[in-house]
Amino acid sequence: MSLSKCVSCRPAKLQRMNQSRLFAFTALMLTYSIAHSQSFTLSTDLLGDAFNSGGPIGFIDIDNDGLDDLVLFDQGDDVNILYQTASGFNKVHYGQISTANQWGACIGDMDNDGFKDIFAGGSYDGVHLMRIGPGGNFELDDLDNGSMFMQACNMADLDNDGILDAFGCHDDALSRMWKGSESGVPTNDQDLMPLMSYDYSDYPNTDHSGNYGTVFSDFDSDGDVDLYISKCRQWVNNDPYDPRRVNQLWVNDGQGGWTEEAMDRGLVLYEQSWTADFGDIDNDGDMDLAVTNHSNSIFLLENDGTGHFTDITAGCGMDVSGFFLQSKFEDFDNDGFIDFITSGDNSSNFYFKGNGDGTFEELSWPFSYGDAMLSFATGDFGRDGQMDLIASHGGVYVSPDNNNPDQLYINDGSDHHWVCFDLQGIESNADAVGAQVAIYGPWGVQLRDVRSGESYGITCTTHPHFGLGEADHIDSAIVHFPSGFTATLVDPAIDTYHNVIEAPCQIGAFDLTLTGSNVICPGETATLNAPAGYSSYEWSNGEQAIGVTVGETGNYTVMVYDENGCAGISNPISIEVYEPEIPTITVDGDLKLCDGESVTLICSSAPGYIWTTGATDQSVLITEAGTYSVAVNGACAEPTASEAITVEVFEVPAAPIVEDATIFESESTILEFNGTELHWYDSETADMPLHIGNSFATEVLEETTTFWVEDVLNHGLETALGGSSAQSDGQYHTNSNYWLRFDAYQDIIIESVKVFADGEEDRTIAVIDGAGNVLDQVTVNVPDGESIVELGLMVPAGTGHGLRSFDDNPQLWRDGQGSDLNFPYEIGNLASITSSSVNNPNNATSYYYFFYDWTVSTQGISCASDRVPVTVTISTSGIADFTALQGGLSVFPNPSDGQVQLEWEVTSGTARCEVIDAAGRVLFQKEAAGPSLLGTLDFSGLPKGVHILKLSQGSRIATARIVLR
Repeated sequence: MSLSKCVSCRPAKLQRMNQSRLFAFTALMLTYSIAHSQSFTLSTDLLGDAFNSGGPIGFIDIDNDGLDDLVLFDQGDDVNILYQTASGFNKVHYGQISTANQWGACIGDMDNDGFKDIFAGGSYDGVHLMRIGPGGNFELDDLDNGSMFMQACNMADLDNDGILDAFGCHDDALSRMWKGSESGVPTNDQDLMPLMSYDYSDYPNTDHSGNYGTVFSDFDSDGDVDLYISKCRQWVNNDPYDPRRVNQLWVNDGQGGWTEEAMDRGLVLYEQSWTADFGDIDNDGDMDLAVTNHSNSIFLLENDGTGHFTDITAGCGMDVSGFFLQSKFEDFDNDGFIDFITSGDNSSNFYFKGNGDGTFEELSWPFSYGDAMLSFATGDFGRDGQMDLIASHGGVYVSPDNNNPDQLYINDGSDHHWVCFDLQGIESNADAVGAQVAIYGPWGVQLRDVRSGESYGITCTTHPHFGLGEADHIDSAIVHFPSGFTATLVDPAIDTYHNVIEAPCQIGAFDLTLTGSNVICPGETATLNAPAGYSSYEWSNGEQAIGVTVGETGNYTVMVYDENGCAGISNPISIEVYEPEIPTITVDGDLKLCDGESVTLICSSAPGYIWTTGATDQSVLITEAGTYSVAVNGACAEPTASEAITVEVFEVPAAPIVEDATIFESESTILEFNGTELHWYDSETADMPLHIGNSFATEVLEETTTFWVEDVLNHGLETALGGSSAQSDGQYHTNSNYWLRFDAYQDIIIESVKVFADGEEDRTIAVIDGAGNVLDQVTVNVPDGESIVELGLMVPAGTGHGLRSFDDNPQLWRDGQGSDLNFPYEIGNLASITSSSVNNPNNATSYYYFFYDWTVSTQGISCASDRVPVTVTISTSGIADFTALQGGLSVFPNPSDGQVQLEWEVTSGTARCEVIDAAGRVLFQKEAAGPSLLGTLDFSGLPKGVHILKLSQGSRIATARIVLR
């Protein structure tokens, strides 16, 4: 790479030469254009684990080692950074940046320490800054004035002091800004930009809301970043002049002054806009603009070179509509012309190939995963100059979808040439965010910005990337740093990355010498040395010497200066301090067992295993109650142990003692035996019981039938009631946009709720988690009016759950403002209904949606005995001669629990009473001087079932069938 002193403008000779070459080269590149999308290989296995990011996502070099890393927000709030290495990715889990789903996030080095930080926010959960440091260390801060509904966000040096500031779009009010600091937490500073200094005189009561997508770009190439805000306000559909939906362009004068000039520049569209992106669509050296809208098609606007724009949407090839959430210009096929992609729901996944003349061709969607792409970020895996893509899937707007995890697409590449730049700010911010890079050649001028956050809450690589098509050289590259410093590279090499430092001349990248291993045990060190001969050395850990001894995990580089003031940065060396991997246990089965059952515990892969049972295999079979863990061997220290797993074993009841029964003809009978809770079945292996209870009345039996019965003990069952009762201030609701939020203190079952319905119909009711994912759902018929609805919904322990309707027009009653609501509603010790899901926290407890008087139970365990048979025989022998009733005998009560009385037309003479079972056996007998003297008869000691009562006096006989229960 040639060395050159800085220049303040593009060389006139190069400018004239490029203009003369432009037409011929454009024709050449169009000749070789390929009429199909750039191809990508789905490579999600490289991620190692499954992640579900929702809206915000990043593909950016976090640790400044030159390799783009992945920033994934699992479940919308749990930060995982996958650091790119020579062999793949190394995951570091940082934990939750918030307890709520994040709507917007941007990533950049806010404290100039060499590690990028994460700025994020959601729906009134606060605004958060995760300051990343080496070795997986970080600090998490909640910023002041953070109660807002964050949409897109960005980092930019708004006051040009060399430190990045943060800008957060507010859906419900004026956007907010935080001034960055190298030594502390950013502070809210609304004076960084005069966001209310625009003409809203016709709408004096506006709340300045509707701020959605943002992009910082030096659109007029005057050396400072400007800001375009895409504005959209739901429910403001009939007045396109309402400032809540009029896009804004804030133009920076470089001296701390900002003016709103969207109207003068031709960038007021009067639509409901969501995202915007600046890019040079025709290689003429100025930034054009694409805007996605929810009220109209994509708009394409061409910069005339002075920062004024003309609508060229008609005939541009991108005149399509959809529910767009993200958009991005990028040269995916490296043909020298930027392409354009969009994402959102099923209607908005588009890939447009740029033709280099202001037109685009819609081509087939090249991303093969079978679900709509919700969000994405672009970066370079493998540092090969081919732009790759990380995609997330979910529900509008930013809800993750646990059935469709994040997907990584690796660009298959092409034969085209390329070049990339890795910038290092000195006077400017460390990431050189706000810089602009221009490359000159036979195509004309290509232009790229360096950004931290764009579109609708995503962050892409900060390494400016250019496709060169068939061109095999670059005349020059000019880097305009935010400080005003300009670096020029003459005839830079192609198909490579160039490190460019904010210095008057550049020293090419060089290697460091490592003494020792790059993987060390705790307490050990490694020594790094730079080449001799430079006048100064400044290492990434702050030391200033030709060599350093290090003992902490990190990527180490050194910046050197020579005696001429030229600067260079070494290639990084990665040092890893071995941290013993904590083994994890996977449970195959349940941890609550009935006596005689088992569960298998499986350890994560390791060189060796030592279980607390003494076993040394990877898995163990557990049958006894206890606490179990496993230790594995490590490379440096003593074995490390897993977290303990507790197994509980519960009592199983004895099988019930039963007797078979006999009946005389087709009829029902009662089977009753002792037990805790008898379950009756029609077969030995049936899953669903016919009846639960110790007494079972059979259906009418036409033939001998065998039933099966088991005894059941229920352990750990608890039931609680709670929730509000319906009030008069409210309405039958016409949509399901909001619901009740609740916390479950343990695993529970929502057994039933009370509802008030305007009309009978089937309704779908579901439990969702905080990210909107369905945990369990049921469709039930709900009658008109007040009713108790049986749900049986399973809920895991956790916070932020929701109980909601999924019907478009549920017509269920909800209490509204004016109701006497007293959140939270405790449901015993099992759960708490905390609020509604209304976004504004001031209103979240003013509404109560749909579901009253909850009945909730614990998820206990039921242990069953062995199942035993009971046979009911239909007999045609034994006492068939008594089947006809005789003699006017009455027995009452019948059926009886044991005590019966008799009435017989015979009133005198010795009487004999017998009870005979179906087999003809005499079970009971008694004599008296007369029938009336038999008195009340006690049959409670006899077997339950159907018997024959026989009464005789001399030659006279009467019979009656009795049922004992």
